[in-house]
Amino acid sequence: MPTDPTTSSITYNNPYIDALVGPTVFRPGIAIEYTLQAPGGTFSAINDGGQVWRSSGGNFGFSQAVAAWTAVCGIQVTQYPTYYNGSGNIAGKDGVIWIEQIIAGGTGSG
Repeated sequence: MPTDPTTSSITYNNPYIDALVGPTVFRPGIAIEYTLQAPGGTFSAINDGGQVWRSSGGNFGFSQAVAAWTAVCGIQVTQYPTYYNGSGNIAGKDGVIWIEQIIAGGTGSG
């Protein structure tokens, strides 16, 4: 069982900054793995969210946004190594998995 990936944030004694960063943050060095969820019943050899993500360019845009965010946040965010279509359970290396879905009217995290 992975250890708790979170810790208490430091207090900056500035209510605006404290509201943005606390009270709980990911411990430094934690790895978050994300997957772009494909429609149920589909399969692909690569983990890119399948046709629903590819047709809109969403897979590329999402990976670029994650890369930019990772560059400034001090947390490792990487793509989950295998395809995921919503079937079964998955768990990230440090127990943290981010499942992003395209749903009617936009996107959402699962």
